[in-house]
Amino acid sequence: MLTRDWIDLKQRFFPRLCKIGARSWDWQMAEIKGADLRRPFRKGNRRLIRHATGFLDKTIELLESHDSKLVSRTWIKNPGDSFNHRSVYSFSVQALCDSFQAFLLKNNELGLAIADSTMPKQNTIVSHSIFTGRYKQNGDRYSNLIEVPVFGHSDNHAGLQITDIMASALIFPICAYFFAHGRFKNLHIHSRYEQLAKRYTPALQAMEYRHVTAYGLKGGLVVSDPGSKRGSGHLFSQYGSNPHANAVISNLAPAPAAPRTSE
Repeated sequence: MLTRDWIDLKQRFFPRLCKIGARSWDWQMAEIKGADLRRPFRKGNRRLIRHATGFLDKTIELLESHDSKLVSRTWIKNPGDSFNHRSVYSFSVQALCDSFQAFLLKNNELGLAIADSTMPKQNTIVSHSIFTGRYKQNGDRYSNLIEVPVFGHSDNHAGLQITDIMASALIFPICAYFFAHGRFKNLHIHSRYEQLAKRYTPALQAMEYRHVTAYGLKGGLVVSDPGSKRGSGHLFSQYGSNPHANAVISNLAPAPAAPRTSE
């Protein structure tokens, strides 16, 4: 059971995360944030890097043992450019649900998407964008999803906590290194994130879920970088287990149109 294994992992690496005498299931509400795991790499603290690396290694092993699949969308924003967060979020959730639908259809299963709750208004808009796809006149785009995405609090869901670790401690700093290092300067971009890229990029690529559509292969770790026009092929070009796979894929399918932005 993923939740039980996740609690065991938290207890092993962060024994002080809960009060002494806490019940096993109380550990579900104790969260580890991805930002805290990537910070030692930026600071160069060797002791904390070893601890974070051990935890991330075991998190990857946990996901692999449960045959987990990975899809994500990363957007590289140029400083000063307009950015419509609502459109980008809705567009991204639709793309992720498309991949989830393809996975469920292939395996003849039903599924439910649970997203980390943000603002109620934004939650409603995002779920409604999937609702409209389910009730189109030409058919249900998400026939294997039993409901539109619902929103939960991460302290109640092991899946959301693990997703935060994968997104914030791995995908974000690795993409920052590959796509933003040397182009932009801010707190969240650092050359030491190469350590994360070198160690974990092959595992991330191996967990990708990609599926065939009328427009080519979709899904997996998708990167939209309007500034450099580079995609996930660049992400896997140096440390990926198959550096040519995504470069070929990017030539098969046209890049998705970026959401319309507002001034």
